[in-house]
Amino acid sequence: MAGYTMEFEYFWKGCLIVFLTCLIGSGLGLIIGSFSKDIKMSTAYIPFFVQPMVFFSGLMKNRADYPSWIGWIEYFSPLKYSFNALTMKQFGDDNPLVSYLNY
Repeated sequence: MAGYTMEFEYFWKGCLIVFLTCLIGSGLGLIIGSFSKDIKMSTAYIPFFVQPMVFFSGLMKNRADYPSWIGWIEYFSPLKYSFNALTMKQFGDDNPLVSYLNY
């Protein structure tokens, strides 16, 4: 109904992409948490790392709308690459939606 590919192979590829994204997030959480000896301080550090990743990954706003002097942050965001992989897996490379998202 929404144009999704309803095949078993695409479902498992999506599960693999989401699982790998969870592993990356866990790893980043452990790395950020190792900067501090106190758990309260490490939980205070995490939003300073996660929020720019979310904002500059293309999930909230099209990446072409950001100025060029700040757009380089998107390349450090693992969410950008997982969102890109999920979009390309589902809709393919030649879909107008993929080109609209500026990939």
